Order: sequence, then structure tokens, then C-alpha cells
Amino acid sequence: MGVMQWYPTGKDHHGFSTESDAPIFFPETDDKLEMDNYNSQFDISDSPLKIYRKLAKLRQRDEALIVGIKMTSNKKSATS
Repeated sequence: MGVMQWYPTGKDHHGFSTESDAPIFFPETDDKLEMDNYNSQFDISDSPLKIYRKLAKLRQRDEALIVGIKMTSNKKSATS
């Protein structure tokens, strides 16, 4: 998984560094409508950030997702 920017704009690499002219390893944009950052997605209930957080919580609560229990069915078909 990639790195998510904290802020939509900024000279500090969107919240990752206080060095304004330091090279950074991911592409940046100064588009204020850009939604691929934490601040923009935090208040949106169905944003990728919120969905990922909900799935992570579900994985912590559900035993099958924690342990990886495989469910199998031994039902025979009606034609056999």
C-alpha cells in the first residue's frame, strides 16, 4: 500500500516533511480539490479511508478473519 498525504496542498510535502524543497518519493499535486489525502477523506463516511478502517476493525472482531477458518460444505446435490 502506498503512502497517503495528510493535506491536499502545502509546501511541506502535504504534511510529511518540514523541508519544502527536499525530494520526495511520491507524486504531489497542488490541486485543492484533490481527494487522495487524509484530511479530505476523514469526514466522508464512504471514503476509501473510512472503508479501509471499517474493514480493519471487522478483521479484528471476526474470528474467521483473524484465524482464517475455512468453511466447507458436505451437502450432496439433489441429482446424486
